[in-house]
Amino acid sequence: DFGLPVPKAFRNTLGKYGARNYLVIPQDKRVYLFLAGGMSFEEVRDICVEMLDAEDEDFLLYVLLPRDSEIREKLGQLFFEENSIRVITLTKSLNIYMEGADVVMTKPLAFESYEAAVAGTPLVHIMTSRGGDRRMAEFFAAQDMSLKAVSVRDTIAQARRLAREQALAQRMKNKQSQF
Repeated sequence: DFGLPVPKAFRNTLGKYGARNYLVIPQDKRVYLFLAGGMSFEEVRDICVEMLDAEDEDFLLYVLLPRDSEIREKLGQLFFEENSIRVITLTKSLNIYMEGADVVMTKPLAFESYEAAVAGTPLVHIMTSRGGDRRMAEFFAAQDMSLKAVSVRDTIAQARRLAREQALAQRMKNKQSQF
């Protein structure tokens, strides 16, 4: 126990199938949840573009941003006709989105990282230059509770790897459950 107050809702209650039904997310697609708070428009756009370029199967990328984010509007306009990218607003249902996702991608921020671990969702940390964030990613990776990425391309490669390699994703979930 690390003393962070992670809401009980993050302790899987619906399971992936139930969460996807609740959120009306197709069961047959790979689902990535990208927690993009605190990132610049360029960083968020680059992750979305790289995912579109790299993913060769039917997928959904949910990009979660704060309600008043200028980035939200710009992304909505940029990807308006792209069915694979869904820009959503920060929600009280974050735990359900985490349950329904195959992989969560986020900067290595404390609350988001611990919530993903408690939810038992395979996690990729998007590396930044800030020291505290780097230490958080290193801690999680050392515990086998996340993969850390060193670039935009690596973020997408690691996320796709976790979505495809079920044994790796399950080992990560098992480590997270010991948390």
